[in-house]
Amino acid sequence: MVSTFADDALAQWAALRRAEEVAKKSGAADVAPRPGSVGSGARVGHNRLMRISVAADEITGVANVVVEELRERGHEVVVHGALQAEERDDWAWASEAAARDVAEGRADQAVVCCWTGTGASIAANKVAGVRAALCVDAYSAEGARKWNDANVLALSLRLTSRAQLGEILDAWFAGAASTDPGDRANIAHVDEIA
Repeated sequence: MVSTFADDALAQWAALRRAEEVAKKSGAADVAPRPGSVGSGARVGHNRLMRISVAADEITGVANVVVEELRERGHEVVVHGALQAEERDDWAWASEAAARDVAEGRADQAVVCCWTGTGASIAANKVAGVRAALCVDAYSAEGARKWNDANVLALSLRLTSRAQLGEILDAWFAGAASTDPGDRANIAHVDEIA
């Protein structure tokens, strides 16, 4: 049987979750449930309440669910694009607005959405200081936070189910930037690229 990337990612995420459960039961990890969360609890310390800017270019798929889920988790949400009647709803404009909220300090993080998630991530990444990552599962969200110090989550409105959204958000909010010198050097270099 040929293993796919998705199978490998799911297996790695499942192994991580099992390790966290074992650590929690043994008292080795500081883990607490997150109120309103679709998935399992997050590590304490990575669950601070934030102001999160959300953009979508159309009201389809999980566009409204992202906003609901973030509010259920206790975050303050600022909306752009199709989620805000007074704004232009095209993906480039909506994603730029959310990314600028992060870059200019009006939001701690952002979630940008379009049909594939690709355009939203490209537009957000054009804003200086933003590191947007298109995440299709919990494993990619965890990696984006850890190795890329991503501050903007990009999602596909076509591919992201409600269940996947919960898992992606759990991993995103539980994640933190790596302190490894090599990882930090990569992030510093990315910030220097013009």
